[in-house]
Amino acid sequence: MPTPEPPLTLAPNPRRHWRKPALGAALLPVIAVCAMCGWFAFTPCGHSVIGERLTTAQIAGAYQDAEGPVELTLNTDATFTATGGPAIGEDFFHPVPRGLGTWETPTSGPVDEVTLTYGPVTETGPGEVTSLTISGDAGDPVLWAHEADPDVCELAELTRV
Repeated sequence: MPTPEPPLTLAPNPRRHWRKPALGAALLPVIAVCAMCGWFAFTPCGHSVIGERLTTAQIAGAYQDAEGPVELTLNTDATFTATGGPAIGEDFFHPVPRGLGTWETPTSGPVDEVTLTYGPVTETGPGEVTSLTISGDAGDPVLWAHEADPDVCELAELTRV
């Protein structure tokens, strides 16, 4: 009876070991860019974005700024009233000037933003437009926006009252 041949063994490939660190080093810039662009559902200022689709009824309600007199009421008929803030054009960096208008959310994908359009929409276009990001959860959303440079994380936060 013939004896079986021993299994074939391969010598280790010396170039194989340098590939793993090189792959990690190649992916590091991609991960950094994704993190800076907010593609990981977290903002650099510590708010997590809601990943589920919210209804108008879940978003509608009264919101108030803890640091100032701003009050924002989002009605279920897609209109809003903002009080306590500066007049439109008075403070360029303030994300919620006082006034009346309509509000809407993105028509597809997760709802992570509320767009406020001040004044009536006319043939020449809408009035002042501003956007607030939604964070928190569906039962207790928080609306917020940067007041100036996003790298500084100075936020206007409106919590539901």
